[in-house]
Amino acid sequence: MTKYKLAPRFILNALKERNKANLTIPSQIYKARSTYRSSLRGPYTEMQHLLKLIQQENYVYWTRRRENSDVLRDIFWTHTDCIKLLNTFHFVLICDSTYKTNRYRLPLLEIVGVTSTSLTFSVGFAYLEQERQDNFIWAFEKVRQLFKSETLISKVIVTDRDLAMMNAISVVFPTSIHLLCRFHIEKNVGARCKQYVKKDRQEEVMDLWKKIVYSSSVEEYDHHLQHFELVCADIILFVDYVKDSWLTPYKERFVNVWTNRVMHLGNTTSNRVESAHWRLKNMLQTSLGDLCKSWDAVNMMLKNQICIIQYSFQKTSKDVEHGCNSSFFQSLHHCVSRKCFKKIDKQLQRVKIVGTDKTICGCSIRTTHGLPCACELAKLQISGNVIPLDSIHVFWRTLSLENFLEDEESLSDYDFSEELEAMKAEGENQGSK
Repeated sequence: MTKYKLAPRFILNALKERNKANLTIPSQIYKARSTYRSSLRGPYTEMQHLLKLIQQENYVYWTRRRENSDVLRDIFWTHTDCIKLLNTFHFVLICDSTYKTNRYRLPLLEIVGVTSTSLTFSVGFAYLEQERQDNFIWAFEKVRQLFKSETLISKVIVTDRDLAMMNAISVVFPTSIHLLCRFHIEKNVGARCKQYVKKDRQEEVMDLWKKIVYSSSVEEYDHHLQHFELVCADIILFVDYVKDSWLTPYKERFVNVWTNRVMHLGNTTSNRVESAHWRLKNMLQTSLGDLCKSWDAVNMMLKNQICIIQYSFQKTSKDVEHGCNSSFFQSLHHCVSRKCFKKIDKQLQRVKIVGTDKTICGCSIRTTHGLPCACELAKLQISGNVIPLDSIHVFWRTLSLENFLEDEESLSDYDFSEELEAMKAEGENQGSK
């Protein structure tokens, strides 16, 4: 029960439920839990036990030590199924660090991707000594090594504005398009708006900001920006902040007119990785545990995650999305994900307004998602054709895990098994003395 994160009070209740005469008290539960955990670790130190757990579960991992020392600086690990998912759904990566997962306050870098069924999967995790460019470069280099070939390297990477992480990504993934989290940018702009703008004008100013962000053309962007500068002419400090901190250096990374030119699959924020942090912390239950407890929570989370993803593939292969049973969709049934059906159905709802006019349509979903847009669907309906399967990007047609790993062991740069056995033997010898 301790292994599966059951709290002591629930363990006590379970024992008394099984045996009404049981006189166990809470302190005995805590002592038994401590004895159990000590027995698992044996003579190993915390870091030795962590590496042992990683090897026992056949994880792929790398470590980095301080110069001329056995002290570990950084550790990166991932599951073999996560590597398969990465090479299958390699188009977008979302990265962020989280805190309060261990007693040492080490930042945990988490990288996630997205499947064709719109589920988040974990690519890898790294405990870093510090959040400096050098540490991020090392971690991202390990992520790059997980790709089977250079052609599979992610085309889009989404983060918040962490300058050290951004610089590391530009070094390790120079050909990838780096987007910034639109949600965090809006929060930062909103905070400055409250600081500089009077309360009765804040809503109006933020509406103007959103129009800039969601501009669908360069002309529209310039128009909204000029209107924003005109309305906010009396709050020049806020205008300067918006332009100097966000629009001038980064507009191509979060404004619609530029982000709509890349296939980001709808990922313009880091919300997916933030949700992954939340799930991990729910599994962890405490921020004061050691690294072994943290890894154990990650391990259980990944097993649940992979199971849910595989179920989603099976469900898609068997079921047809409600409302998409017509002959117009017949070539897509059981061949594309249900999320794909939903997005196409939304485009169909636009057909009455858009028709075959590309100017009104915008065709953004073709470039951002690899799916037929409203004007494409209108032309198909007029000609009496069904939606062809080859008009759907391969991402949405992938409904299984392919085995990309020919030699999984080659991915780890060091095998600690002999050292661990030697340390164990040394500990037993010291104990006998």
